[in-house]
Amino acid sequence: MSVLLRLALRNALRNVRRTLLTAIAISVSLALLIVFLGLGDGVHEKMVESGVGMGLGDVLVQAAGYADDPSLDRLIQDPEEKRKRLLGLPGVAQVAPRLRSEALVSAGATSVGVELSGVDPRVEPLVSKIDTPAAMIAGHALAPPARPRAQSELPPLVLGKDLAQTLDVELGDRVTLTLRAANGGETRSGAFEVSGIFATGVHEVDAFWCETPLADTQRLSGAGDGVTMLAAFLDNVAQTPRATLTIRNALAGAPLEVLPWMQAAPELYAVIAVDEGGIYAMMAIVFIGVAAGILNTLLMSVVERTREFGVLLALGTTPRQIVAIVLTEASLLGVAATLAGLAVGLAVNQHFAVVGYDLTHWMGKTYEASGILIPKQFFPQLDPTKVAISAAVIFGLVMAGAAYPALRAARLEPVEAIRHE
Repeated sequence: MSVLLRLALRNALRNVRRTLLTAIAISVSLALLIVFLGLGDGVHEKMVESGVGMGLGDVLVQAAGYADDPSLDRLIQDPEEKRKRLLGLPGVAQVAPRLRSEALVSAGATSVGVELSGVDPRVEPLVSKIDTPAAMIAGHALAPPARPRAQSELPPLVLGKDLAQTLDVELGDRVTLTLRAANGGETRSGAFEVSGIFATGVHEVDAFWCETPLADTQRLSGAGDGVTMLAAFLDNVAQTPRATLTIRNALAGAPLEVLPWMQAAPELYAVIAVDEGGIYAMMAIVFIGVAAGILNTLLMSVVERTREFGVLLALGTTPRQIVAIVLTEASLLGVAATLAGLAVGLAVNQHFAVVGYDLTHWMGKTYEASGILIPKQFFPQLDPTKVAISAAVIFGLVMAGAAYPALRAARLEPVEAIRHE
């Protein structure tokens, strides 16, 4: 062991209590940072999954101008050919065609304005959390007909439980849908039978959403085989930016717009961005606290050893060597504290990754953000890059906090330092 390292180690252990408290503060700060990063990313991933599952999609393909004017006047023609083309792209797991429109649903004297979504019963249960058996509290989800529908038989419709209560309807009851036909057509109405009632836990969905088979919605609206969107679902949501570019290239030349979920659901993206901003603000506060603690600890250590540094300078130790002694002391403290913080933070994160984290302890039974229901339990998703950056920044701050005390020690005048009491 070199003389420099022995001196640094001896100085670090001279005041064991102060050194230990500083190391614990650094370790706990880094450990908490890692835990919050994992929990934050876990919540955000579940928010995106929930939003995608609530009828959004990782990437949306729409007719040009539909985002600014979402009406039946802007339709995607020949959607099945485009759907097959998208399914052949790498990373695209499923593509759901949808025909959406504002509509009026009536039962007796009660009418409610709703969002009507015509969906393909073969595809929608595979990608959506709305029209699925798990979401149904009564009846059944939409499904491909087992036999041709009789002329007197009404097409099925599923709706949210709050909407069913407002309309005072039950399974088997008849409701009427009214909407403006495609391409500037006149208002049309059609009768449907309530075949299922779902509950998602999101009031906006349960109170103002209903779904019907795509073919029946196209027939009612006069849209032909047109749809308002093709929702692409990816194998990995993290590949959304790359998949968006791939889909745009595949559909180049067609009058279509391709939007990632961040643009299709700006409110959800804003909530996630603000929450991440809060995490980074917390990180900044932690970093400032670590830097202040290191500065205070090493500055006190240098002041207490002023006479010692004076003797070393008088014996021929150069100012550069004095700086090296203080910085080595800081590096020993930084390495030990950083490793301890990493160990604790990763262990806690692994614990929650196995057992999950239950939000109901803090948020009650349900928690919504931008109309998206956050699952009661989620699992952390820790990004190794963020962990490495956090550890590097913490260690860098330790060294930065040691810079001033090291320079102060190096600038001491030997005679004055020896007389220091």
